[in-house]
Parts: sequence; structure tokens; C-alpha cells
Amino acid sequence: MKTFYKILSFLLLPVGVFFGFIALFGLLMAFANLSILLSVFLLACTSIYIFTSFSFLNRSLLGGAKSPAKLFDWIRVNAFATGLFSSLLIAQGLAFFMNQELQDMLLKQMKQIPMATLSDAAIVKTLKLALGLFVALGACLFVHVVLTLRLLKHNRHLFA
Repeated sequence: MKTFYKILSFLLLPVGVFFGFIALFGLLMAFANLSILLSVFLLACTSIYIFTSFSFLNRSLLGGAKSPAKLFDWIRVNAFATGLFSSLLIAQGLAFFMNQELQDMLLKQMKQIPMATLSDAAIVKTLKLALGLFVALGACLFVHVVLTLRLLKHNRHLFA
């Protein structure tokens, strides 16, 4: 289990960096438009979660050293927000794949955006690919959260 967790943690690091940058720039936009503040908050929590759980992995699980008790709290709180975010990614992706009317509506909206001449099939294929990646990312994040919470429970002694 630790090997799979380690591999998954390393795979999520670039995602954490990417989400961190998006959250920083999104914070500037959130001051102008408060409706995106929740999305920025979830992205920031996910980025913080990825880095704090990676710190726990390196410092405590692999290094054997004790971690500060604050790290336990940071991981746990941000794990719940990341679980919510990953659930939203999975639900939105599956809703798109299962609802033909939603696909048609998005296709209609995408046609209104001036872009290179793409066929309807190419637009739908691109949307399905992007949302498929989101579902896969959501599943990886959800599995990572579950594994992290389980490891936190079994390794509570590693926190000072």
C-alpha cells in the first residue's frame, strides 16, 4: 500500500503545482468576481493537501521522523476539501458522458466561440477527452485522500 501511495503522491505533485498557480491567479480574479471564490478555495485546498501529504510521506513514512501535530490537522482538513473537489470532478464528468442533451448544449455554446474551424465531432471528442482526464484526476485524488486518511489513522504516533 505504501508503494502505491508513494507513486500516486509523486504523480500528483505536478498537479499540485499547477493547481497552486491557478489558485494564485484565480485569487486575483476572485476579488473582482466573488462567484469563483469557492472554486479558487477548493483548488488552493487541493494544492495544500497534495504538498502536506507529500511532506508527511517523506518526513514520517519514509524518513521515520516525527511530524508536527499541525501537519496532521492541515492534512486532515484539506483532505476533506480535496475529497469534495474530487467528487465534483467525477460527478461532472460522468454527468457529461451520460447526458446527450448536455453534450448538445455544450456543442452549441462552443460553436458560438470564434475559433479555428473545428468540426462538431472534433469539438465533442476534445470535450470528452478533457472531461475523461478530469474524471481520472478526480479518481486519483479520491483514492489518495482515502489512503492518506487511513495512513493518518494508523500512524498517529508519528505526530508530535
